[in-house]
Amino acid sequence: MKTTPKDLGLKPMIIYESIVSTLKPDKTPHAAPIGFTLLDDHTIRLRPYKRTITYKNLRRERQGVINIVSEAYLFFETTFPKLVSEKSHSFEPSVKILTPRLAGADAYIEFEVSEINEIDELCEVYCAPLNVVVGCLRPKAITRAETALLEATIHATRIRVFMRMGSIQKAEELLQRILYYKSLVERVAPESKYASALDKLIKYAEELLNRQ
Repeated sequence: MKTTPKDLGLKPMIIYESIVSTLKPDKTPHAAPIGFTLLDDHTIRLRPYKRTITYKNLRRERQGVINIVSEAYLFFETTFPKLVSEKSHSFEPSVKILTPRLAGADAYIEFEVSEINEIDELCEVYCAPLNVVVGCLRPKAITRAETALLEATIHATRIRVFMRMGSIQKAEELLQRILYYKSLVERVAPESKYASALDKLIKYAEELLNRQ
């Protein structure tokens, strides 16, 4: 049975973070962090900026690899390569396309570009998965919604403490941070369990502050 993106545990309409590998004009590989959204088993959407190397490569070569990794350092390394003295990542051949993939990634989605829409500086690149490979037993794509909920939860636990101390301003500042994370989650994972949890945290925090 053919593996699909949903077999990786991906849910539709959530922005996951990945490292996308593409081919430069000289056919050497390039890697950069790009968020992706699963629309259905046949379509994945990327939103790179028009001036990036990744977008130019995708527009020219019409193919690439979504490398799903759980090692946060790789996002730093591929975003700021000039700050890294020695790279920890390497590439290996893909199965269906010429663009290589990151060696040792948790999972891979090899794709071809089916459509491109340019919207100001941000572009929408629609991709058709050609080959989905599980590189480890339990691949897990990163979504900012999870870390946003974690941070918001920690902030919410501190509001009651500041209220007891009479530090109302600090408690209100924590609520503003929770509201910021709510806006982030609404952008990357609307109508998800993360968004629902943020709603509950906001209600909890507002009820505490209204008791002053």
